Amino acid sequence: MRSSFDILDALYELINKPVVTDVISGKIYSGNIPDKDQNENITIKTLNNPNRYLQVGYINLNIHIKEIQSGRPNLARFKEILNIIIPLVDDVKTGTFTFQIDDDKGVFKNQELDSMYFYNLKLKFQTI
Repeated sequence: MRSSFDILDALYELINKPVVTDVISGKIYSGNIPDKDQNENITIKTLNNPNRYLQVGYINLNIHIKEIQSGRPNLARFKEILNIIIPLVDDVKTGTFTFQIDDDKGVFKNQELDSMYFYNLKLKFQTI
């Protein structure tokens, strides 16, 4: 069985590339972003990780971006970052996992961080 840490580490390696890190103002986190952080960050968290021979489960990948002056989400910025992230995580194989986008949930107001929005992609993973 692969732990949730193993799965997140594999996904982190896929997205922790200069093509991503050079365009966001913040960082990529496994888990939560630091309190009151207003940077552009990416978070990844496992939603479930069943203990079976072939593990199939789900991960949330969230892109966090500060709102524009009008208080609305910065849709152009979300699109720019998504265009970089999606090819890195959709229908991709690593040595021990496959990842694909299961659901594109869209933009949400972040209720825990003032002036922030996030974009949610639900990823499906499977052990190989």
